Amino acid sequence: MKKLSAYFLIIMALISCNNEKTGKNTDKLTETDTLAYTYKTISVYHQPIKKEDTTSAVINFPVFDNDQLNNYIKRQVFDFFDPKEQATSYQDIANSFINGYNEFSKENPDAEQSWYLQIDISVLRQFKNYIALAYTHQDFAGGAHGNTTITYLNYNTETQSPIELSTLFNDQNKKKLTQIAEKIFRKNEGLTTTESLSENYFFENGKFDLAKNFYIGKKGLVFLYNPYEIKAYVNGTTELIVPFTAIKGLSNPNSILSKLL
Repeated sequence: MKKLSAYFLIIMALISCNNEKTGKNTDKLTETDTLAYTYKTISVYHQPIKKEDTTSAVINFPVFDNDQLNNYIKRQVFDFFDPKEQATSYQDIANSFINGYNEFSKENPDAEQSWYLQIDISVLRQFKNYIALAYTHQDFAGGAHGNTTITYLNYNTETQSPIELSTLFNDQNKKKLTQIAEKIFRKNEGLTTTESLSENYFFENGKFDLAKNFYIGKKGLVFLYNPYEIKAYVNGTTELIVPFTAIKGLSNPNSILSKLL
């Protein structure tokens, strides 16, 4: 084994399953039908014989006793990648990333950069018929720096369907929500009510817009702008919380949100 070429690649695929207790929610809407889940981890390592950090693909995800929800979560991960990948499992995603590095390494044997893929899907909050998850995607496959994207997933476990902002607000009330959110955003950023958003932000035509990323938090709606979305990469993410007290009466009747207001 000691005489093997320095470019010989050792691929180790490790699959481990770890139980994770959900704990007890203290929300007033906690019900007996909140879903239990187990976290699983898929890890694939490509270990070249050199001192640099090892290229890896690690995916952490929850598994529920609800196939429709599990498939929905997987679909969000698969859709992040090129459809040509034709992934059908998390293992496919991890293997494909390592195979991509293999090809790169063969074509660039003197390259010293290692790659990484880190996917973490975690439960943020759940109460009756509602679950919110955070899908954090980090990767580096060459370039100046790695990339990190956080996507909030909202799901109705009664209707077995994703929850969009349009599920919670009609068009008219969404406009009112946007106006309320802009006031909070300007205050957070130290801006006046008339100060331009064109100079230091990436809002289209300098007009404030809500992040598509949101979930129903304990105190209000939590919106998140990812790097490059409205600010330069160096500024990282921007969180905006719109408290329930500010949007009382705006949500669609009988929606999940209306039960909190």
